[in-house]
Order: sequence, then structure tokens, then C-alpha cells
Amino acid sequence: MKHIVDRNNIRLPYTEEFIERGVPNGMDVLDWNIVETELESNPNFNKNKWNGLEWIEGLTNEEIAQNQLEQQKELAKAFMLQKELDGRAFYKDIDLRITVAFSAMDRNVLFPKLAEIDAVLYPPLLKIKTGDFASALYLFLNQDAPTDAFILDFYNEALQYCQNYYDTKYPK
Repeated sequence: MKHIVDRNNIRLPYTEEFIERGVPNGMDVLDWNIVETELESNPNFNKNKWNGLEWIEGLTNEEIAQNQLEQQKELAKAFMLQKELDGRAFYKDIDLRITVAFSAMDRNVLFPKLAEIDAVLYPPLLKIKTGDFASALYLFLNQDAPTDAFILDFYNEALQYCQNYYDTKYPK
């Protein structure tokens, strides 16, 4: 297989497609050293570098560690964003259903239920809304369940969703 090796010994595949696309930005044609080798580059390397005999890792250990750290940060950002989006969607749905269910109730029935919802259900729901499923699960597991059967249905649904989300989506 032919490769173009630049003056920094960084390898690029030398193919007809490469020739058709033209010279990459910042690479001078005079820098090209076309090498024929049977050795395939190592897919485990972060950056393949040809030393004249074989492919070696082209990054230092510090550069590899920095790349891994950046990749971990990007994965963490994506995870945090997804948790927040999922939490908001669940909160929006359950809050709407609670509002609709309670909208037809008389004040004398509604107000005691609202007090229990505010005390027991909404604190973990607000954690879910922000994507903090770990804290929501902690709240659910460290408080008494509501006594009102109607509220208990919403509570159990939210608890089940939170447990499932934490168990399936959080890294172990």
C-alpha cells in the first residue's frame, strides 16, 4: 500500500481519491515522500507515524492523556445534556398530567393533596427536571411515600422512571 509521509513522518494514504481531491491544506508537494509498504497502519494508535521501518504512535504519552481527557469531557457533556433533556421531558409530561387531574377537583379536596405533593413529590421531580436523577433517587428512597392513593400513583411512576433511568443510563 502506498502512503504519503510528510516531513513530520505523519502518514496519509496515497490513493487515486487523494490525488483527485488535491493537496491537503498546509502540505507542500515538496514535502511528500511516497512510501510503499505492506504494513498496515495500527488502528490502535491515536496518530500513526512512519519511522522508516514501521508505524509507531505519533503522539507523546502526555498528548494521548490529554486526548483521552478531552474525549471523557465530551462524553460527560453529552451525558449531562441528555439527562437534562430526558428529565425535562418526563417532568413536563407528569406535571401536565397532575395539573389536568387536579384541575377538576374542588378546593377542599385539592389543597390537602397539593400540600402533600409539594412536600413529597415535587422535590424529587424538580431534581429530575434538571437531569439530576441520582439526587432524585436519593430523595425518593430517603423519604416516606405519600399517604394519598391518588398522589401515590404519580409518586410510584416517577420513582420507577428515576430508578430505571439511573440503573440503565448512568455509567457504572
